[in-house]
Amino acid sequence: MPKIKINIFGEGIEIKRLVLPDTLLSDWKERAVRKNISLCDMILDPFFYHNLKDAAFSSIEDLPSDKISGMLDNPKNQLEIWLDRKKVLKWYAADLFNEMLLFPLFQVQKEALEQQWKSGIVVTQKERGQLATLELNIEEDRLNLDDMLFHIKNGLGHSFLSDISHKNTPFRFVKKETLIVHQSATEFF
Repeated sequence: MPKIKINIFGEGIEIKRLVLPDTLLSDWKERAVRKNISLCDMILDPFFYHNLKDAAFSSIEDLPSDKISGMLDNPKNQLEIWLDRKKVLKWYAADLFNEMLLFPLFQVQKEALEQQWKSGIVVTQKERGQLATLELNIEEDRLNLDDMLFHIKNGLGHSFLSDISHKNTPFRFVKKETLIVHQSATEFF
């Protein structure tokens, strides 16, 4: 059974909407007031979790959250498609995000971020490196790019590739190797 493998390299984004219980959130707000800093700054501070001395929360990664991530609209970002360990195609993200093409190269579905991502505490992390390795087993021995659909999300000031599917079957995430280069938190009401 042939396997499609997609490697995504470059600059990406991960958006987390924190889902904290009200009692925990009110306790943390009181701590932030006592320290005279904002709740968002306190959540980003790694020493906060050390001083918290709670085994359930050792870093911001342990906080319960809804996550969405993807490759940002950056002309240097690259995608590679492999079929049975042979590189079939390599292209830059500019070909995917460019709306001014006379003949689009790929099927693209654009969506706005849902309203849930614009409420509560939202942590945004920009990262660089190998953003994702995705795999999918297919029945055919050939790859037709018209069978692939690229999902692009817009919102919170960013446009990014969030998902890829082949004949309405999503790819399986295998791994990522990235370095966080920027992190911010915002509280929406």
